Amino acid sequence: MSHATNIPPARPGGTLAAEHLPGTQTLLLRLSGRLDSANAGSLWRAAAVFLDKPPPARRLVVDASGVDYCDVSGVAFLTDLRRRWRGPGTSVEIQNLDERFRPLLALLSTDEPPAPPPPAPARLRPLVEGAGASARGLAADLRE
Repeated sequence: MSHATNIPPARPGGTLAAEHLPGTQTLLLRLSGRLDSANAGSLWRAAAVFLDKPPPARRLVVDASGVDYCDVSGVAFLTDLRRRWRGPGTSVEIQNLDERFRPLLALLSTDEPPAPPPPAPARLRPLVEGAGASARGLAADLRE
């Protein structure tokens, strides 16, 4: 027998339903509505209730088929779920996310640090070095 729980966030706009799938070590999170800055925090708190609850799940499946809007805060929520769930013997799947939001999720979900910016063109180097020297001077003044 599975046990599903719906938890509305503190702010309107998005909902989360959590269910431990019977006979498995899978936690299914169903998201619907908006994933945005107004409710990402309350959705995370709602999800956290289930992430540590027995039985300990080894697999997290996030069904995002009901998500109709997702801003960078919503993508950060999904990315953080993925990051926090990672560990030996665990897996995370984010399923059915609308194709409009997938590029941002892919951009923020990388495990590799971003590539360093290209060096400044030679004509801008004195300006960049001068700004750096000024920043160092300001930092030294603030420490005094």
